[in-house]
Amino acid sequence: MARRRGLNPLDVHDPEQMDWLEALVWPEHDERRRRLRAAVRLAAEEPAQLLRGDLLDTVPELIARAPAGSRVVVFHSAVLVYLHCEDRKRFVELIEMYPEVIWISNEGAGVLPTVTGQVRRPINGRTVLAVNGRAHALVGPHGQSYESLDVAVGGV
Repeated sequence: MARRRGLNPLDVHDPEQMDWLEALVWPEHDERRRRLRAAVRLAAEEPAQLLRGDLLDTVPELIARAPAGSRVVVFHSAVLVYLHCEDRKRFVELIEMYPEVIWISNEGAGVLPTVTGQVRRPINGRTVLAVNGRAHALVGPHGQSYESLDVAVGGV
């Protein structure tokens, strides 16, 4: 059985939080607003368990709570930019301590230097989508585009 847990996410059942989230969408971006509303509806139908805590302290706890035999995926998007550089390094070291965990990151240029350093084309304001520290795609900052980096087949 799949389980979703979120660390410090907004509560899709709280109208004030959803109004605030929607206010972040630029007025002329109707398609983004439609996608956001659809995502909120889906998340409300099958809510994740919401936890509060520090990223560096709570991720190991979440991994430890996963049911035996389950596939654990740690995903973050535009999160690590808010950490000090030393804490970003600590997070990478932490996540690498769990080789059985699939780590999916989606961060801006330079946030994860070892990932950004793999990209051999202009990033142009996009984020770098990586799996287990390996760059896979350049992504529009609001999900509006996806450009594969032609990762070799067989690599995760």
